[in-house]
This record gives sequence, structure tokens and C-alpha cells, in this order.
Amino acid sequence: MEFRQINEFGDLINSEGTILSIVENVDDNEATNERLWIKGNCLNGKAHIYAKVNDASLEMFFQGRISVKELFLLRKDENFIMEINDQYTEVFSDEEFENNVINTIECGGYHYYSLNEGMRVSHPFTNVLQPIRNNYSNGIVSISTEMLTGNQWINENL
Repeated sequence: MEFRQINEFGDLINSEGTILSIVENVDDNEATNERLWIKGNCLNGKAHIYAKVNDASLEMFFQGRISVKELFLLRKDENFIMEINDQYTEVFSDEEFENNVINTIECGGYHYYSLNEGMRVSHPFTNVLQPIRNNYSNGIVSISTEMLTGNQWINENL
């Protein structure tokens, strides 16, 4: 997996460092048509968690209808990517993974407008959603080769 930070609108949440951002999958070896992912901090900064995202889910997030954690859980039926020490692993969520990893996502319980104004992007509908809708699109098909269950990943990494 190879991700590129999308810098045209900055971090979605930042407080003395990135908490939540949008990244693009730029891995030529990955057979997927889903390019946009959210990247968050979890496990007290020891790891990053990635989940596929689209403009509709971001719109719900910016409207305050879902929290940071719920933004990740919208794609719970898909594989998450976990990054520790620049190593990426695909993980399918199970109850243990949700309880021990997803529940540790930084600012996970916050809705966008409950965050301090200095932590979030100004005018997210104009500055984030419009460029995404104009320049990026996510499909619904993904092909991968290696995957762990949440329980396996926790046993190997925690």
C-alpha cells in the first residue's frame, strides 16, 4: 500500500500535528478503483488506521451527523489498513478489533463542529468536498492479496 497526503485542503483535524486527514491510494500494484482514504491516529499514537471514504460520508461528518469513529465505522464491512513502523497490514474488523483499536481513534467521539474551531478546516464544504467531488471518485470494488482478522492483528502487534 502506498498513500499520498492530499495537501490541497490540509488536515481535517489538526492540533499540534495531524489527527485526521484524507490520503490518496497511489499504489500502482494495488488493483482498486477506490482512491480516497481517511487516516487517523490510534493506540495512543502508536499506529495509524486507514479506512476508505467517499464524499457522501464526509458530507455527513461535516454536517455533524456522525462522529470521527462513526466515519471509520461506515466502512466496517471493508478492510482497514493498519500502519505501524511504516508497515501496512490489511485488517478485517471484528468485535475485538473494534473494542481495542477503533475505540482508540484520537478524537473518535467528537462530531466535527464540536471540535475547537482552530482544530478543523474552515469552510469544509467549499474547501474539501468541492475539490473531492471535482477531482476524486471512489468506486466499490477492491482486490487484495493478504488480510488478517482483527483478532490476529491484535495478537501479532499488541
